Amino acid sequence: MRNHSLLLWVLLFVDGVFCADEVSVSVMKGDSVTLHTNLTELQSGDTIDWMSEDGVIIAKIENKKISEKYVPERRFKGRLELDSQNGSLTIRNITAEHKGLYILDISGGNLQSKRFNVTIRVVLVVFYYQRKLRLERQRRDRNL
Repeated sequence: MRNHSLLLWVLLFVDGVFCADEVSVSVMKGDSVTLHTNLTELQSGDTIDWMSEDGVIIAKIENKKISEKYVPERRFKGRLELDSQNGSLTIRNITAEHKGLYILDISGGNLQSKRFNVTIRVVLVVFYYQRKLRLERQRRDRNL
């Protein structure tokens, strides 16, 4: 019995370490999206890695300083903003090529891992106007 409870505790610990929270975020094309760390302030010694779904680091903070040595991929050029206070990442003027999984990995005093699934919403303006025209025609036909 004792071995079973030890095994259960080990499994719960491993599950807690390796299973990251996943957050789904939906954003309109052309808007900005902020991926939040949910930290109020970074501690010295914290390292924050923001990675794209293929594991490439796109932004990094070490000891409360934004690392300049990570040049973002072409698709992120001029679009990323990293908050040096809390580590949150903002992607500006988002396009379809920015959809996908983003991974936050924090080591140091605030140990955490989080995944963000970013999807792009498209407004179908054409369908809105087609429906509006159809309703206006129906209203006109009823008045005849």
